[in-house]
Amino acid sequence: MGHKILLIMKLETSIFINGLVYFIRKLPLVRKMANRGHYGLFTLKEGLGVLAFLYQLIWSSLKGALLAVGALLLPGLFLDGLDAKSLTLVLFLYFLMRLLLPYLLELTQTKFILLKELKMDPREYALAYLVKKEGFKLVGRSIGFLFLTGSVFRSPLEALYLSGAATLMGFAAEALHLYLFRKRRFLLEDHNMVLIGLILIVMAGAYLLYFFLPGFDGGLVLKHPLFAATLFMMAIFCLRYIVRYDYYIEAMNHVTSYEKMNKLQNAMKEAMVADVKMRDKDFKEEDLLPVEGVEKEGFAYLNALFFKRHRRFFRKPILVKSILVATVFVGLFLLYLFVDPDLMNGMGPELSKNYTMMIFVMYMLTNSNRETKAMFYNCDLFMLRYGFYREPKALLSMFSLRLKRIVLGNLIPTGTLLFGLFLFTALSDRRDYGEILPLMAMVLTLSVFFSVHYLFMYYVFQPYTSSMEVKSPMFNIINGLVYLLSYLAIQIDAPAQWMLPVIILLSIFYVAVAVLFVYKKAPTTFRIK
Repeated sequence: MGHKILLIMKLETSIFINGLVYFIRKLPLVRKMANRGHYGLFTLKEGLGVLAFLYQLIWSSLKGALLAVGALLLPGLFLDGLDAKSLTLVLFLYFLMRLLLPYLLELTQTKFILLKELKMDPREYALAYLVKKEGFKLVGRSIGFLFLTGSVFRSPLEALYLSGAATLMGFAAEALHLYLFRKRRFLLEDHNMVLIGLILIVMAGAYLLYFFLPGFDGGLVLKHPLFAATLFMMAIFCLRYIVRYDYYIEAMNHVTSYEKMNKLQNAMKEAMVADVKMRDKDFKEEDLLPVEGVEKEGFAYLNALFFKRHRRFFRKPILVKSILVATVFVGLFLLYLFVDPDLMNGMGPELSKNYTMMIFVMYMLTNSNRETKAMFYNCDLFMLRYGFYREPKALLSMFSLRLKRIVLGNLIPTGTLLFGLFLFTALSDRRDYGEILPLMAMVLTLSVFFSVHYLFMYYVFQPYTSSMEVKSPMFNIINGLVYLLSYLAIQIDAPAQWMLPVIILLSIFYVAVAVLFVYKKAPTTFRIK
């Protein structure tokens, strides 16, 4: 079994390393130095076994710790003096949830390769995979639980006991689903809506009891001697059933069928374009007619026609964001009228004090990543096949037209936000326009900044392939950094008097450099990968 476990880990690690090497080779500074021979470095048999073990151990530990913190510790931050029992969450999320998620009967890339292409014995694979999976999950979960000793668990012994008990529940879950397949040919994975519904019920039950019935203590169940004894005896019986199970060939063949793999791959491809794919009901008869009242020709007409026919991707998000902003201000206005007449007086100073919050707000309001994806899938993917469209003059003409549309579109929710800020300042007794106007200038500048940023990233990196996969690591890295910096900016504690001008000037500088860079680089970088 040890050899089979090592083979599974090697394959999983090889897939991870190949993806990592591919990602690194796409980085601009590395691309010129790298060559295809670098892939051979990771095919050394003697080094991959140790590397596979370390990768599995580290990754399992990180996942276990992050899951424990996210599921058990963070909800406690939202409690307002309530003495809720965190072990209730452990009962639902680590025990009841496990009954819904069988690892042996789920389709994975590694399982498909080993069973269908490498022809590994189904029974040997199942037993080796279960030992490997539960073993590393036990280590990762134990580390996460030990980290929460004192905040969630009373002692290290309690943390280790519950982590081990969750592993025993895992054996029971696997035996249950193997039994259902043998008797009924039933796989919960084949019924996605049922599975999603059950998962939501378990999660809702966990957090509803935790927040609204804090007196309910799941620990009374988990730590009861009868529960421990029953679980232990049941786990022994289930392990015996798993080892002696004689339908592994049928079960594994069903799980790893070519039909299921094709269905999974098609679903993944469909998911990549689901948010930008036009549906039949999106087309109306008038969309096939010329754009009325628009005296344009050439690329200006093409751009106007594109935005008219694909308005669902551009107008609807703008409308939703604007309504959300307006709803917030209407709610505040109702509070001002009927609850707190002094509400407006404190808003100006409070907004000036927490001005950095607006950076993240503007990131959320003017994020145009979906819009650029829609441009590629519904227009550029086809038009870039024509030589005239790849001409520098054509590309830059479309960039200018699209930039104008994106900026003007984002100005609608931005304008709603600015109007609300100005109106509330006017309704206050202080009418301190000196405090709110610099903030409004920053909001307006950031609207243009984020509008330009996403179009700049699209034209310079053009990250999408014809199958809509993102193949540019720099595109993901930079966009990830923009999100991270926008979020971390909330924590900045610096005087608005000098920080606001810095943000405004840096945004204007970035916009100017980004536009110039597009004009210089886009003719060579904007193509189908």
